Amino acid sequence: MDIVRALAGYSYGRADLVRRAMSKKKADVMAKEREYFVNGKLNEDGTIDVPGCIRNGIPEKAANTIFDDMTSFAAYAFNKSHAAAYAVVAYQTAWLKTYYPAQFMASLMTYPAGNDAVAGLIRNANDMGIKVLQPDVNRSQKHFDSENGSIRYGLLGIKHVGEAIVDEIIRARNVRMPSDIFEFIDGLDVKQINRQAMEALIKAGALDCFPGNRAQKLVTVGDLIDSAQSTARQTLDGQISLFSMDDASPGITLKRTMAPMTEFLREDLMRMEKEMLGIYLTDHPLNDVKEKIRGLITMDTEILSDPNKAGSIKNGTMVTMAGLITGIKKLINKKGSQMAFLDVEDLYGQLEVVVFPRTFEACRQYLNEDSIVVLRGKLDLKEEGSPKLLADSVLPLEQATIKSAMVKVVIPAGYTDETGLAKFKSIAKQHLGDMPVAIMVTDTGHKFKPDYDLWVDPCDEFYEKLHEAFGEDCLR
Repeated sequence: MDIVRALAGYSYGRADLVRRAMSKKKADVMAKEREYFVNGKLNEDGTIDVPGCIRNGIPEKAANTIFDDMTSFAAYAFNKSHAAAYAVVAYQTAWLKTYYPAQFMASLMTYPAGNDAVAGLIRNANDMGIKVLQPDVNRSQKHFDSENGSIRYGLLGIKHVGEAIVDEIIRARNVRMPSDIFEFIDGLDVKQINRQAMEALIKAGALDCFPGNRAQKLVTVGDLIDSAQSTARQTLDGQISLFSMDDASPGITLKRTMAPMTEFLREDLMRMEKEMLGIYLTDHPLNDVKEKIRGLITMDTEILSDPNKAGSIKNGTMVTMAGLITGIKKLINKKGSQMAFLDVEDLYGQLEVVVFPRTFEACRQYLNEDSIVVLRGKLDLKEEGSPKLLADSVLPLEQATIKSAMVKVVIPAGYTDETGLAKFKSIAKQHLGDMPVAIMVTDTGHKFKPDYDLWVDPCDEFYEKLHEAFGEDCLR
């Protein structure tokens, strides 16, 4: 900022715009600012807005060199005081994550940026050996909380359940811990509860701590709330009914049971949990088919969300992905053709998939919510916005077949494992795709099978580069 002000006469405000453009790597803005930095900028009335380096006696070549140096420096530069503050926070959080992992992860889950972030943190916790337990009206707090080395899902994370209801549940259980759904409703102030919230708690599994299945509880809870509210109104009016007198009589108890009902199907239970929590917590529709999916895909959302891996993936890379369609938006383009935007979820996160008209016509019968599909297409990895997949094909999982084709590379004599693999990696990264690879290093006899972040697009150019690097006999 000081450089552009001292050499080109920028104002403080405009200097900050240059800083922001550099930090965000906005090429179009930087191109304009280079022009202003070197040659200056005039207002509409011809007066000078930015003098520029040339007006200030600095040669054009020197000005362009300085601007290039600033641009290159911006790629890795960081404000020292800001970096020091980050270092302190990094040390503090690393200490907390090491010595209080469940508490630390629970606090991260409490205020995330959306359900995808929660799902990612839950996977992270599972990888650390920390189990995330479903919500429970007898154990959950308002927010995510640690519980005997695990994390308990917070009641405020359930759709339709507000803070007043959660406060009332916690108050009531502190007075008397309920042992069934009848005691649970009895203990609550009926003015603070409503049917929608109680049904949401049941669907989310928060009442699984009581006897009976969710189907029974959903059928029962409405009548319990109506009865409790009716009793409360009668009490306010000073009315005493024959039944309430019987209830109060010594030695008389009314048997309260739920009607026998078959529990919902597993798919329905998962769907309800996702609807209420925004994520699949205790189970996932893809769990039963994850082994088949692993044999089909070349990319998943975990790789795309990992900066260390995603940084090496090129825009336009051809990939195969699979997941559950959780949302569909169909529209008509300017030419009158139908296309669609899909929300597709795998075991690691969610991805937007664009289905253009030609692909849409070929696969429209497979585009249904809750369908598990295999998608092939190009990655759209623009700097702004989340990654997208531009689909060339969409198939239901049962129609997809595992590929047996593979590129087999023999690295000739003269290479160590390290040098041979490094050279192959540099070529593969220029031609990433959905073809698996097997490698053998001649001098060591060692064999390698790279993960799918190094699978390739077996085009002519890729083969030419392999032959150039390893000779004409390097392929099997």
